[in-house]
Amino acid sequence: MERYSDYVIEDFVLDSHFQQWVRFNKREERIFWEKFILSNPHRKDDVLRAKSLLQSIYEQYDTDISDEEISTEINLLVDRIRSERNSANLEEQRSSRLYPQPKVIWWAASIVCLVLLSFLIWVKPVSLDKVETISYQSFSENKHIQILKNTNSESQTHVLKDGSTVILEPGATLSIPSNFPHISRDIYLMGTAQFDVKKDLERPFTVFSNKLVTKVLGTRFTIRAPKDGENVVEVAEGKVSVFKSTDYANPKNEKIGMIVTSNQKIILQTKEDRLVKELLDLPQIVAPLPPTVTFNYENTPVKTVLEELMEAYLVDIIFDEEQLSGCTLSATLSNQTLHEKLAAICEAIEARYELIDGRIMIYGKRC
Repeated sequence: MERYSDYVIEDFVLDSHFQQWVRFNKREERIFWEKFILSNPHRKDDVLRAKSLLQSIYEQYDTDISDEEISTEINLLVDRIRSERNSANLEEQRSSRLYPQPKVIWWAASIVCLVLLSFLIWVKPVSLDKVETISYQSFSENKHIQILKNTNSESQTHVLKDGSTVILEPGATLSIPSNFPHISRDIYLMGTAQFDVKKDLERPFTVFSNKLVTKVLGTRFTIRAPKDGENVVEVAEGKVSVFKSTDYANPKNEKIGMIVTSNQKIILQTKEDRLVKELLDLPQIVAPLPPTVTFNYENTPVKTVLEELMEAYLVDIIFDEEQLSGCTLSATLSNQTLHEKLAAICEAIEARYELIDGRIMIYGKRC
């Protein structure tokens, strides 16, 4: 137990013993970590934060991978985290000459790395059996292509032969095969379009756009693919895998997509050439609400309120259950946006929230 006394958040997340406790919650492991917290109160916050991060990943991505694959991902990610930390330390040294940095900024940066770490440790990468290219010339080879172009000032709705619906924004162009083959549904987009894809487990739906490749089975999402500027994929409901076009087209690269779920979006930042996951600007209620959920509360435990928000919007809200166990809320939130709901909750319990990697992190104190 002594070896854990100097651990920080990332150490706990990387530790296999800790992972087993969080994921399976076996009695002997639960007793061990409860004793550890009692013996090391100065490590309690790190333990609970690491636990919350891992729980959010396991609940959303319940996928097993082999021990060998886990070991490989851990080694790669440890190198990446060390590199990120070295860069952060260098930036801190530069910035400290001007003004001191608040601790919370660096803690938030570490959480970003850990969310990505937790995700990749336990989620099997999306693998593609066939290497594709993103050029239109290659896309159109040996295919009979139909071109749909919106030259009007209003959006146009098209129903594809597989039953999927596409809404083309003004100026957008969609290239599709005259008939989808039996193994895939590939289309090529320039501009902005909204998709409502008919589910077909045997034929994935793949959208090749300007700088991104989006692969789905069935969901509702929007792709913004201008020639200049940031390329964005916004998921209204469901789950998609997003790839940088350059990575997807390179046969030397393993095809690993970033998973995007309901009320999240992926932005390809042009200058840094990297994918960034964020929450949608205006998240919408996705799941059907039972009659008992009205978002009107009277002395309701905050834990219950946050769980209802997660179920309604299908987003991850990470918080310390023990710390907020005594907090209650009396408020009417039925006509407010998700961000307004979160702001009202945090104001009532003297907490705050941040958006990190498409998730909501709530920091508060005991009520």
